[in-house]
Amino acid sequence: MSPDSPYPGSLLEILLDIISYIGLCFSILSLAACLVVEAVVWKSVTKNRTSYMRHICIVNIAASLLVADSWFIVAAAIHNHYHPLNKTACVAATFFIHFFYLSVFFWMLTLGLMLFYRLVFILHDASKSIQKTIAFSLGYGCPLVISVITVGATQPQEVYTRKNACWLNWEDTKALLAFVIPALIIVVVNMTIMIVVISKILRPSIGDKPSKQEKSSLFQINKSIGVLTPLLGLTWGFGLATVFQGSNAVFHIIFTLLNAFQGLFILLFGCLWDQKVQEALLKKFSLSRWSSQHSKSTSLGSSTPVFSMSSPISRRFNNLFGKTGTYNVSTPETTSSSLENTSSAYSLLN
Repeated sequence: MSPDSPYPGSLLEILLDIISYIGLCFSILSLAACLVVEAVVWKSVTKNRTSYMRHICIVNIAASLLVADSWFIVAAAIHNHYHPLNKTACVAATFFIHFFYLSVFFWMLTLGLMLFYRLVFILHDASKSIQKTIAFSLGYGCPLVISVITVGATQPQEVYTRKNACWLNWEDTKALLAFVIPALIIVVVNMTIMIVVISKILRPSIGDKPSKQEKSSLFQINKSIGVLTPLLGLTWGFGLATVFQGSNAVFHIIFTLLNAFQGLFILLFGCLWDQKVQEALLKKFSLSRWSSQHSKSTSLGSSTPVFSMSSPISRRFNNLFGKTGTYNVSTPETTSSSLENTSSAYSLLN
């Protein structure tokens, strides 16, 4: 976002490179983990319409940021290696970075508007297909229009990208504003929605309460907006401070730190902080562990006795260890213990 570049080989350049690549690696891995977790718990956490739309938004936020971060690395590689096709590749990389980073913000806007609609328009309930159509149109349609107009208006004059980086031009055309203005507007809108939602939840009107399950989902959405929107706004807010020439190196470092680790924030606050996701993961883990232990105990129980049944001594020995034989008699204490263990196993699952 800065028109300036650190001096080649300077301490600042080395530090920003290290933070960027380490942060993006963590971010990409975290976003991939987020998508895997969502796939594992999808059926358990999307039982009502509100939860379904919330997780649709989270998945698309994670997917968009994952692709954007990947293209960011591609753009850095293109800039660092000279080749005749570099110019065209740089334009393509800039377009996709612009588009997918905008998609992150517009999906956050979709999440906020969906929450606002669910709480304010209680009596109006749109179908799932209508909500999905609106969400995908807003999440991907608006960024596509903005990105296409930006490249169409600036690329014919070859002032779409910067001279020293694969990103939107600032000095000649101020094309960067096509990203900064929508992003900041969305942050402001989502913050306003969050204030309205908090006041609505704290002071609900008579006959205005959604079901318990729906209300739990609404709290989760509100929590995600409350955490993710300030993080996204804060990162690009520090980016604005770096636009001015000669800006302090501290702003560059803070911006890089916050922006590079966005994927980790989404995994922690948008996915794993969700109580229903935690319960679904715990339930699947407990079920898998119980199934493994049950299979193991069944295998042990069906094993062959250590001694043959031909002598009284061997029959008494096998009987002591619960093996097959004529003297194997179940006692009340053994039966009671078995029932307690079974009950404990099922209590973990439930």
